[in-house]
Amino acid sequence: MDEHIVMKRMIHIVFMFFITLLYTFGICQSKELPPDLVICLTALDILFFALFVFLLEHNRLIRHISADRGTDYKRITAGFFLTAALFFGSSFFPEFVKPVFLIPVLLTAFCNEIVTFTVSIGFASLLGVAGGLGSFEIIEFCIFILFGCMLASALEKSNLKKWYYLILFCASTLIPPLFYYFHYQEFRYKVLIYGILEGAASILIIDLFYGRLLAVRDSEADNRLADLLDEENPLVRELEKFSRQEYLHAKRVSALSKRCAQVVGADEPLCAAAGFYYRIGIMEGDHIAENGARIAEKNCFPEPVFQILLEYQGREKLPSTTESAIVQMVDGLVKKLELFDATTMSSNWNLDMVIYQTLNEFSEHGMYDESGLSMNKFLKIREYLLNEEALI
Repeated sequence: MDEHIVMKRMIHIVFMFFITLLYTFGICQSKELPPDLVICLTALDILFFALFVFLLEHNRLIRHISADRGTDYKRITAGFFLTAALFFGSSFFPEFVKPVFLIPVLLTAFCNEIVTFTVSIGFASLLGVAGGLGSFEIIEFCIFILFGCMLASALEKSNLKKWYYLILFCASTLIPPLFYYFHYQEFRYKVLIYGILEGAASILIIDLFYGRLLAVRDSEADNRLADLLDEENPLVRELEKFSRQEYLHAKRVSALSKRCAQVVGADEPLCAAAGFYYRIGIMEGDHIAENGARIAEKNCFPEPVFQILLEYQGREKLPSTTESAIVQMVDGLVKKLELFDATTMSSNWNLDMVIYQTLNEFSEHGMYDESGLSMNKFLKIREYLLNEEALI
């Protein structure tokens, strides 16, 4: 499907633009700049933000942000706000000892290095122009940002942390007095002491918070899958309101898909979420696969869920993953069983025959040829479903 404008992402993009304007106006107000400079800086904001959005969308489409095109930018907006707040706060620090090194390191916990570098350079440039900073201090900013972006990935490897901290401390200690000397041609111990304190504080803050931010980043996909199944999720309530029967069908497919995934070692949260929303497209008409994918895109579903909905019952495309095959198998079987009344299904023999016949038909028609689902896994799932009392 072609990319469409998604309201959730647009809301976060607009919010980040207002953060940029607020950041610039705040610095202009604190420095008491004249209106003409404020207008020029606003124009610079627009140019900077246009580049930022382009890079953001490009990195999302090539899956360099959370490895997922379906991200809604919520986490990035939080990182963007944190960056603006830190840069604004640093504007009140003495010259050459602003804690710029710390900022790109923290921001990489929210997005990748390219976006981090762009945002950091953008805010540093605005601070440099609006704050009337000298060229040497702006160059110092750029060096700190470059160091921060290049070295941030080392923090994810415990055996490199000590080297990272050593480089950070040395850079924070030595670079401020060096650039102070370049600018004023004199050395001041006060700047050196500030640099030592800044380096020590940065190491402490990073050690306390960076790991937690990474944990939030790494658990984003699972958290989003869990949110999709929350009873308070608007789409869950909307499906129940649309049809109680469809809602119960979705819950049944979700629970059973999760258990089947566990049997063969597949992704359980993904199967649970995709199983629940597998027929969500029915709320918009007969083209369930296309409608379901459109709803998923509109609500920024994680891309694996989006892909499974697009492969609904193999109508547009055959299941391409084991998880997609599991959800298709369970949904098709549950739908078949719902056609029979309780009396017909009261016999174990009848139930077993329906399961055998339905699943074997799927397999014989090549439904799982592109999914990577092995025959061994198929037989394990079939055996499990034959002994699953919840099917009755």
